[in-house]
Amino acid sequence: INTDLEILTANKSLVDALDTNRVYILNKNIDTIYGTNDFSKELAAHCVICLSGTESFFESEYDFPKAGKRYIATTLIPYYEKNSSDINGIVLNTRDITERVTFENKIVNLAFEERRKIGMELHDDISQILAGVKLKLSVLSDKLEKEYPAFTEKSLDIEQQIENSINATRKLAKGLFPVNIGNDHLATYKNDFTRHIEKYNIVLELNIDESIIINDIMTTMHLY
Repeated sequence: INTDLEILTANKSLVDALDTNRVYILNKNIDTIYGTNDFSKELAAHCVICLSGTESFFESEYDFPKAGKRYIATTLIPYYEKNSSDINGIVLNTRDITERVTFENKIVNLAFEERRKIGMELHDDISQILAGVKLKLSVLSDKLEKEYPAFTEKSLDIEQQIENSINATRKLAKGLFPVNIGNDHLATYKNDFTRHIEKYNIVLELNIDESIIINDIMTTMHLY
């Protein structure tokens, strides 16, 4: 690409992805080739950086006419005139990283699902088992208080430790996966945020734009 952001040469891979011919691509501005979309604007911005003498890199998504929607990694390297410090163009290298991004997303989704399972098991299974033990111990404590008063304090201490374990388990479960998170609006959890922060004597003023709708539970959880 020259300093006017016109394409001087292009390899077969780019020509095929754009579903065109080399004659159409050559000497055309990148805006003409890629269209006035977000990718083209981002590419143009990085071209400006590169023409100042700094190598630039970015990852983006682009819908190619033939190849379809692909994730690409683009490196821009200043091209200098021979035996000169003057920049007369840019060497642009675009790599298709769709498979890598897809694989990374699968890993993230698997990790998310595992966290969800562990969180649910901690909340629904272990917490409930501990709650059952606490209930049985409570009944036992009442009997001990009547028949063996000396053991009452010990049993109440154990009961409190179980209560602490239940709270710790639920807190851990909530950290792994907030069990009350669904596809609701994020503002639904505003009171939850506030209540949690104010336990540390911090006044929280939280404003959430209710016009913003998030339909992806994983995104909601990360924000939460």
